[in-house]
Amino acid sequence: GLMDMRKYTRIPVLGSVLAMGLVLSLSGCAGQSASDQSTGSSASGSAAQTEEAEQEVFPSFSGSDLDGNAVESSVLFSQNKVTVVNFWFSGCSACVDELPALNVLNNKLVKMGGELIAINTDTLDGSKGSIETAQKILKDNEAAFRNIRFENEGEIGDFVGSVAAYPTTYVVDSAGNIVGDPILGDLENAENLKRLEDSIARALEG
Repeated sequence: GLMDMRKYTRIPVLGSVLAMGLVLSLSGCAGQSASDQSTGSSASGSAAQTEEAEQEVFPSFSGSDLDGNAVESSVLFSQNKVTVVNFWFSGCSACVDELPALNVLNNKLVKMGGELIAINTDTLDGSKGSIETAQKILKDNEAAFRNIRFENEGEIGDFVGSVAAYPTTYVVDSAGNIVGDPILGDLENAENLKRLEDSIARALEG
């Protein structure tokens, strides 16, 4: 409502900018694969009726958190009622700025039986330096939620490559299905936050 928007007066133009699809050039950090539009919604007209049948599944992965503890996506998603997956990288200021808010969101999700995880794409190369940099940023921003890394190849590698803006956030249900459209840009924006809350509610209903 109008009351909610007052909290976001520092970015009054962002709501209308989002509607025009220009968010990539104004907020967030552009990805390397903005030209890869193969995952676009050109068939959205007929897709509406068949959404249930053609639900997009988050690609499976086998990896670890940044401390080296093993993580399997099938176990991760099935043990959470809802999982929010946030893509970021260390040099993206919009990503780093929202880390404290993501930590608050994770605490709320845990109480609902869910979890927020993040994937720092810099850490996917496995280099010690990239992982240590990400860990320092997380600690500096008091972000205690799990960050996951895996081999950036195969279907999950293609999926990471299709992320055209940072941060981008997905909502995944307990069956591993992506709920709603990916949310491009920071979640402190009122419109993005509303879409996130709607997708979380849908995932919990499922």
